[in-house]
Amino acid sequence: MLFTILGITNLDLILSKKYLLPYGKPEDYVKILFRYYSDVLEEETVETMWATIVDQEKGYYKIDNIPFYGSPVASDDIVFAEFDEVEQMLTYRE
Repeated sequence: MLFTILGITNLDLILSKKYLLPYGKPEDYVKILFRYYSDVLEEETVETMWATIVDQEKGYYKIDNIPFYGSPVASDDIVFAEFDEVEQMLTYRE
């Protein structure tokens, strides 16, 4: 049975939990790969973060995660990412 509360359906909630999405619809989010040196871990680190699409054609995305290991970005930052053939996913560029 599908129900809606405040514009959110139970299907949205199920998909959000299944794919560990932040609040929103699955089609609103993308995963972006980040590679950076972490001062916390004192080593090169790989982390993926959820982001919402700002302008997909231009490669702009808004971060919707709190980085774990001291990433060069923060939640709500607008970043540039593009598909990387080697990584096979969107990858942070700047």
